[in-house]
Amino acid sequence: TQRLFEDLIKQKQLVKIKPDGQIQLPAKDYALAKRVNGEPLTESVDILLERLYQSIAGSAVQQQIKFWNHSRHFAAVRDNFKRTRDDTTSEWQAWNQWQEKLESASWVSLNYGYINGGELRSGFYDWASVTHDESITFKTTYNLSKKRQITLQVIGQPDISKLPGKKVLLACQPLTKAERKRGKTPACTETTTPSEQASAYEIKLTLAAGRHSISLPITPAISQEKIVDGLSIHIKDDQYAWRRIKPSEKIESDGHENYRYVIKTRDGKALTQMQNGKPSRFAQDNGLFTLMGYDSSDRYALSGLLARSDLPHDKTEVRLTIDSYLQKLAKKHLNKQIPTLGPNKKYKQRRRAAVVIMNPNTGAILAAANYAIVKKGVHRWDRLSFSKLYPNRDPFGVNAWQGLDNNNAPGSTFKTVTALAALQAVDEGRDDLKKMIHGLDPSSFQRLTGLSINDYSYQPDPEVTSVVNNAGHAILLGAIPHRGKGGKGTVYPVLRKTGGNGCPSRAVTSRNMGMKEAVRDSLNIWFARLGVMMDSDLIESGGKDTHLASMSRLLGFGDKAYSLVSDTLPLKRNLAGKGRGDVLNAFAGSLSLDDRRLIKREQDLLAEGRMENNSALQRLTQNSFGQGVSATPLQMARVAASIATGEIPKPYLFQQWDGEEQDPPDKRRLKINDIDYLRLGMKAVTEAGTARAAFANNFPQGQCRTYGKTGTAQLGRKA
Repeated sequence: TQRLFEDLIKQKQLVKIKPDGQIQLPAKDYALAKRVNGEPLTESVDILLERLYQSIAGSAVQQQIKFWNHSRHFAAVRDNFKRTRDDTTSEWQAWNQWQEKLESASWVSLNYGYINGGELRSGFYDWASVTHDESITFKTTYNLSKKRQITLQVIGQPDISKLPGKKVLLACQPLTKAERKRGKTPACTETTTPSEQASAYEIKLTLAAGRHSISLPITPAISQEKIVDGLSIHIKDDQYAWRRIKPSEKIESDGHENYRYVIKTRDGKALTQMQNGKPSRFAQDNGLFTLMGYDSSDRYALSGLLARSDLPHDKTEVRLTIDSYLQKLAKKHLNKQIPTLGPNKKYKQRRRAAVVIMNPNTGAILAAANYAIVKKGVHRWDRLSFSKLYPNRDPFGVNAWQGLDNNNAPGSTFKTVTALAALQAVDEGRDDLKKMIHGLDPSSFQRLTGLSINDYSYQPDPEVTSVVNNAGHAILLGAIPHRGKGGKGTVYPVLRKTGGNGCPSRAVTSRNMGMKEAVRDSLNIWFARLGVMMDSDLIESGGKDTHLASMSRLLGFGDKAYSLVSDTLPLKRNLAGKGRGDVLNAFAGSLSLDDRRLIKREQDLLAEGRMENNSALQRLTQNSFGQGVSATPLQMARVAASIATGEIPKPYLFQQWDGEEQDPPDKRRLKINDIDYLRLGMKAVTEAGTARAAFANNFPQGQCRTYGKTGTAQLGRKA
């Protein structure tokens, strides 16, 4: 197919490129007409024409060119008119200037998704889209039982002068590359007349009760897109070329979407409907709509992935590791808690959260709930275009393990990784770190680290690194308010021995500055100093050979996206190079200390004399207490499971396939001797540390049997 297309493009006597970029193929009787006129044809031209009109590859090329031409010069319209028993409408039809009816398609490039102003809109229907060189008139009829407001969306330049009722025209424009980088949200602005700068418009119509015949002339839009969703044809270096496209990009169906699989939770709760493969009521109500997808045509979600699998079609039940009770509980608490957080309601609609529950012994994912709530009635085009243009804001992604940007920052929860790296270094003979971890009295601690218990800030090198502060500028021995009645006297928080389901009767008070206390109070400068002591002599290579980077890689950070399903299962995957990919595409997270591209760029700048100091020390300092790190909730759950069991699990999502129980993936051993110092600190977090108030107020019965670590990240911008 690719060779045929490229050979056709080279034959300029056969193929013409129109001014608007459309590709004009020769007529089927091209060869006959030439011979009738006595014009000789070469053998290669005859072969090309035969391949174009008499082969499967030729049919594929014709179809691709048809879609390409449509993308170059077309007009489209759709509305959000809700059909009811009392209010009816006809389908949109297109007519040319000679009143000839034109054939309409429903395809519009996803790149026009900016027409929704950066929002995920619901309620819109299929596009009516027509390729044409001249003005097109779209017509429909509304029969209204009462006054209604209807929104029309248009690609092209609309003439609204003849529209009935009250009307408002809004022009929509895409963001520039710089605006997208700054995180700006596009907006549609009100205008009186269309302009050449915009190709997408919204029209808000207010119509009285009665029958309304709508006639809307549209001048087609001329597209300059070099790459169009779903098309192999594209423009590269001002030349037409052919590219291989992923299955998820294909416009046409592969004919394998009629098979519907019944997806259930591990305890037998149906997640899809038997009749049509759509999400069940339980899946919709409990945060699993995004995982299931619309139906079997949704190639990014489980329903679509299974529809294209090689599982025998007479055995169609698949069970996930999801536990229905835990899933329901996770979604319930997300919906209850997230809307109430913080006094500022300005960003309420942009809040994102996720809960993931994993069996630490096996890696089985028991629950995965998202917030925000996915709107009902979102058209497939709106979903896909939003996902393409704003992948990290996409509520249809499974936020528990997908999407990585600066909003996916683990903050101080990453201190557990720094702790593991230091504990492993102790096993390799680092006595200085051992003393710091086990705990020292204030004088001995200052002699070893250079930090006083009254310090609240730390700066390893004023010429290279920024200042690190404890949260709230609290001193090392005051990160938690350690004062008695009337603010007098020092009261030391307790540390309890591990073990037991409740609080042991004896509380052990600690006055040392060790790992247990630093984890309990989430002391930034303690961990920053630990990281520098541990790795400052190992940063000559840029940071990739440090203990912290090595431990992070062992735990999965820095890996490419990994699959939540075994490679042995007959499931055809769609892993996108950018964005989210499919729902089984789990992102691992990364830290700037181990960013190979960043390290290479810095080394080049140093070699060229354009950079004076290696910034590895700055990155080491920041990463040590959780800044400059990205991670998904699932990745941090994997870290927590590793601490709990001493083994690093690989998360997975399928419990049964074709009636057979799936074995958990192999685990890696985490060989660390003094890991109880970290565990005891995590137990103290909920009892007396940074999470004590949250547990005392909301879950007192679990306060003395829960191990945890809190985390808040500074993102460097207001949000």
